[in-house]
Amino acid sequence: MDPVTLLLWAAAAASGAIGWSGRFECLPVALGVLLCWRWSRSRGEALGVGLAYYGAASFGLVNGASMFFGSATGWSSPGVLVWVGVSLLLAIPWALLWSPNFATRASSRVIHGILLGLVLLLPPIGLLSGVNPWVGGAAAMPGLGVLGLLLVTVSLLAPDKKTWPGWASALALASALACGSYEPAPSMNWAGVSTRYGALRDRSPTEEYDMATDAWRRAAMSDADVVLFPEGVGGTWTTSTASLWALGAQESERETVWVVGA
Repeated sequence: MDPVTLLLWAAAAASGAIGWSGRFECLPVALGVLLCWRWSRSRGEALGVGLAYYGAASFGLVNGASMFFGSATGWSSPGVLVWVGVSLLLAIPWALLWSPNFATRASSRVIHGILLGLVLLLPPIGLLSGVNPWVGGAAAMPGLGVLGLLLVTVSLLAPDKKTWPGWASALALASALACGSYEPAPSMNWAGVSTRYGALRDRSPTEEYDMATDAWRRAAMSDADVVLFPEGVGGTWTTSTASLWALGAQESERETVWVVGA
């Protein structure tokens, strides 16, 4: 195996693992996969870059999917298959949109990079791309929206050996200005209802149901502008949920938003 190929794949995996390690300040590291993609020398290398990135970034999917399919250990064949399948599906656009012209034409890299971003951001592929590297661009350019994503894409894909210092300096300056001037939106007045009781196993289902109903009512009657409910309150097929929605009709007079299934 070519050492350069292994290096590209390792760097892509590192950008995914570090960028999606759970720390917000690490998100921009995920953008490193774009550099690995632009430096790929073949479609196969580009596919490997995408696969390494998504495999490392979404490794937690193995445990989550295994638990979804009923595995008590958090590790199962269905979980591994889901992880590999999703990673491969998301890596395919990286291979299809790679071009031999990347080595010589900046316009090719930028245009194909923008197309790749659109494919990964929009449905149907975008529905699965929870570890999208462009989210790192949003973290590096807060408040700039689409303009920030375009700036990041162009800054990473357009430079060549002679111009990259200038592009890197401009990107760093723009990111610093965006982060320095960004003012987070004030937090909304939200209230949530949790029906998880942890280690309280001595309670009967009836007691838990009564506790949940009481929590729902207290949240519904709070001063919150938005109230989040679990999916169990949906519908009016029980006396408790019917009375809750009757209460909701009264609350609608003050324009409270109820979100069910959160």
